[in-house]
Amino acid sequence: NGAVVLTGPAANYPHERLPMPGSRGLKTGYFQTIIPLPFFPNASELEYLPGPTGLENLRTLAIARLMLDNFPHVKAFWIMQTLPMAQLELQAGADDIDGTVVWYDITKAVGEGNHQETSVGDLARAIREAGFTAVERDTVYRRVERDAKTGAWQSAGA
Repeated sequence: NGAVVLTGPAANYPHERLPMPGSRGLKTGYFQTIIPLPFFPNASELEYLPGPTGLENLRTLAIARLMLDNFPHVKAFWIMQTLPMAQLELQAGADDIDGTVVWYDITKAVGEGNHQETSVGDLARAIREAGFTAVERDTVYRRVERDAKTGAWQSAGA
């Protein structure tokens, strides 16, 4: 389970955008990850407002990592923010990046593009370049082990 925090032009400071008091009270273990997502106002009734800057996105993610310690993971959502931004978010406290998604309808609906694609190799390289080790996981954050001959996989400890 993931909890999404939508950030954007509604507040002046990242800490005002995160629902921290309520989120801190959530039962540990209910959510696996928190996903800070920037709201891009393009093609909406709020398009006259500026979207968040890259620095605001990094601050929001770092604050989420520090304040929401009852969420075991923080996700860098490269699909909406690019792989280079996700690399910076890893440095700011994220420990998860979404996989090799090709089509994501939410970004298509707001006119921010509609074809995001990367290979497993490119994703792993981006993670390494950011100074981390890429680890394939399943939906509940168990390490995935693959058979070298068949490519079949199983979750470690499953």
